Amino acid sequence: MSNVLGRRGQEMVMHRNAVVSRDDWFEAHRRHLEREKELTRFRDCVAAERRRAPAAATL
Repeated sequence: MSNVLGRRGQEMVMHRNAVVSRDDWFEAHRRHLEREKELTRFRDCVAAERRRAPAAATL
C-alpha cells in the first residue's frame, strides 16, 4: 500500500499504510534505509563523473 492521494471519480481518496508489528516495521525500515544508501552511493558516483568531465573554455 502507498500513502498517496488519488482520485476515485471526484472523491479524494487517501491510501493508508498497513499497520504491522514492531518487528515487521523494523525490517521494512531497514530495507528502505538500504535502498536510500544505494541511491546516495549512486548519486555520489554520478556527481564524481560530472566533476571529472571536461570543462568548456570560457572566453
